[in-house]
Amino acid sequence: QNTEEFDHDRTGDEDEDGDEEQDRRGLSALNSGVGEEFGKIALIEDAPEDTPLVLEQMTLFTPDDAARMLIRDLSFTLRRQERLMLVGESGRGKSSLLRALAGLWDRGDGVIHVSPGSKAMFLPQKPFCTIGSLTDQLLY
Repeated sequence: QNTEEFDHDRTGDEDEDGDEEQDRRGLSALNSGVGEEFGKIALIEDAPEDTPLVLEQMTLFTPDDAARMLIRDLSFTLRRQERLMLVGESGRGKSSLLRALAGLWDRGDGVIHVSPGSKAMFLPQKPFCTIGSLTDQLLY
């Protein structure tokens, strides 16, 4: 099994050079026209079965109006039978990366390649239960 650690230097937290602020200003300048929006991360089902996940220069922003950069230029390939463990401090973009992989968040740039018909399951950090019986929970 191969385990890779999530690279904290690829997140959008401001570093000593103030790169995050510069990136945000540059992106704002690109998107300052009326009716223009942020780019979208492409999620394409074209990866071969032996390489079910490939990220190419993915940059991810929060979907809110603040558009905070969470991940910058992340590229990696996850081959069949390999494992990837995301570790890091709170707020570094681990859950946000999973949201992008699931196609829930797409504000940013880059490409995510997945195998056609691939299936993934994501569990929330905190369980959510509705009011009611166990049957109600399962049917929700």
